[in-house]
Amino acid sequence: MSKVLAALVVLTIGLAAQTPERWLDSRSGHYAVFSQPGFERDVAFTRRWLDATEQLMKSKYGVTADGYNMSVYLFPAPAGGINTDESGQNQCCANRTGTIRLLTLSAPVWKTSNLRSSLGLPKNGEDYHAKVIVSEYIPIGHYAVQDSRPAGGWRYYDAPDWFVQGLQEYDAIFHSTDRNRTATKAALLDWARTHAGGFACCAQGLQMADVYNGGAAFMTFLATQYGEDVHARLLRDPAPTFAAALANQTMPYELPLLFDRFRAWLAAPEAAEPPVDQFAMVNGVALQYVDWGGRGDTVLFLPGLGDNVHRFDSIAPHFTDRFHVVGLSRRGQGRSDAPAAGYDTNSLAEDIRGFLDVMHAGTVDLIGHSIAGSEMTRFAERYPKRVRHLVYLDAAYDMADGYAAARKAKLPVSSRADSPIQKIEAEARRTHLDYGKIQAPALAFYALYDTPDDPAGVVPSKRPHTAQTFPIIELEYKRGQVASFRRDMKRGQVVEFHDADHFFFVDPRKAPAVVNAIRAFLSQP
Repeated sequence: MSKVLAALVVLTIGLAAQTPERWLDSRSGHYAVFSQPGFERDVAFTRRWLDATEQLMKSKYGVTADGYNMSVYLFPAPAGGINTDESGQNQCCANRTGTIRLLTLSAPVWKTSNLRSSLGLPKNGEDYHAKVIVSEYIPIGHYAVQDSRPAGGWRYYDAPDWFVQGLQEYDAIFHSTDRNRTATKAALLDWARTHAGGFACCAQGLQMADVYNGGAAFMTFLATQYGEDVHARLLRDPAPTFAAALANQTMPYELPLLFDRFRAWLAAPEAAEPPVDQFAMVNGVALQYVDWGGRGDTVLFLPGLGDNVHRFDSIAPHFTDRFHVVGLSRRGQGRSDAPAAGYDTNSLAEDIRGFLDVMHAGTVDLIGHSIAGSEMTRFAERYPKRVRHLVYLDAAYDMADGYAAARKAKLPVSSRADSPIQKIEAEARRTHLDYGKIQAPALAFYALYDTPDDPAGVVPSKRPHTAQTFPIIELEYKRGQVASFRRDMKRGQVVEFHDADHFFFVDPRKAPAVVNAIRAFLSQP
């Protein structure tokens, strides 16, 4: 796949060598497919994946191919630089008009030898050719995203090749056939792990020896860490350079720390595919949940404020060998319904109870992040016989005390309670936790900092503390919360991280230690 040219290139030798009258055309709204007689099935195959790519433009990027007019030529034999090594080429877009040239699926040359891709996969099947079609057409969607910006910003082909080619490869692998989403993805990640030396950083930015596979691997990493919509956010970012856009969209991490996390992610076992969203009617509200599978006692993950249950997609599958693992997005968050009321801590605890009833789960191990600590503690107070273990992921904080500390530190604290998120936060501020009532064993992880400049590698403006707030929030409030947990939680255990942030459990450098600690804890009576 070559870079899309700034101006439409006149059809090259291979196309010119064909007699124009022999080309048959099949037209659609944004493209026309040209083929030789006898390749009608290839035309149908090509149209199918061109149409699927237009759906991807809408679903992932929120754009259409309106205004673009592409001519897609299916070559029955190698010609003019189109061959089994480079089987697709996109030349676009002067006046939003361009050409895609493909060595067609049924070309006899594909059957003459055992051709393999750079990932070691066969080239002579529909999976490979579907991937090529998507990768050559999806740049139209990438252009359209940038065209939708109000004004200015970095330009697509000013970005490093690893981004341009890598995003096209990623979209083609993850959004074409089922086999590409599984076998090709697995081959890509295996390739990246065995070619880890081909990635470098950071004197001259992020560099990759293979911009196609390396770029696709890095796009996969970004998607797992920031959600797949990070790709669209990068394209839309109005920053003047790609480097600045990448920094904006990977906050709070500076590039060296982002690269360290990428290398740790490469070295970690591959996570399972994210589960599909499901919904349960609980106390008259449709709540989003996911089921990562497994059999045995129920483990329930609860996300933090403003987050959703897919935050745990990378770690939850590590427990399915021993447990039935599910996760719940509280009302007003994720894809759960957002009713007008019911955001107080007692009601959220009742939603946990109702969800467990729907799932026919008598007892549960609760694992919650951040503000989830309030509702899971309240649930354990009310229903002690239903709780086997509690795991707090930087969540064992009395939010009412935290609100008082924030006011003492003169931090800006909004008093508005209009949105569901604001209502949840406002209600939590009125909630005092009483660990003395908890009967279940509890494990609390804390992200603690030793200086106002911690954690290392975080953009200074995004660090949690200043010299003024550090003594009150970190030393007085947070250290006090750790002391309270150790003192009042009868069966409590504490793990402190002094070199990680609030989301340490999805940090590829820390996640293995977090998972191992939780697994060992859940094995205790």
